[in-house]
Amino acid sequence: MAAVPLAAHELWIEPVAPRVAAEGRIEAHLVNGEEFRGTRLSFLPGQFARFDLHLDDSAAAVDGRIGDVPALSMPALGTGLHVALYQSRPATLRYETADKLAAFAAHKDLGDIAAMNAARGLPPAPVTE
Repeated sequence: MAAVPLAAHELWIEPVAPRVAAEGRIEAHLVNGEEFRGTRLSFLPGQFARFDLHLDDSAAAVDGRIGDVPALSMPALGTGLHVALYQSRPATLRYETADKLAAFAAHKDLGDIAAMNAARGLPPAPVTE
């Protein structure tokens, strides 16, 4: 196997504070981006398959109001290391025009996507990712 560069985006959970008092609030942002720069996402439960906070053997579903930022803001479950678990639902992105797809490919330095798709017998648009 060979290691090759990968053009991708990430989603991560970014704590507001690294330490919280046992009676304090655990707060964290869901961030979508790349190279640890990105957009903070709102609490949107329709996009979550699962969003939990764990401490030892106990767990609680992250609860909030639609649109909350940070997306995770709830009382600590006790004293100790808390672990936040997030699983998104599958999502698709659709490029309606060849120009939109070409602009995305140029931004990500992916090469001539139109030519690659044509070689595979795919239409120039719309394209679903």
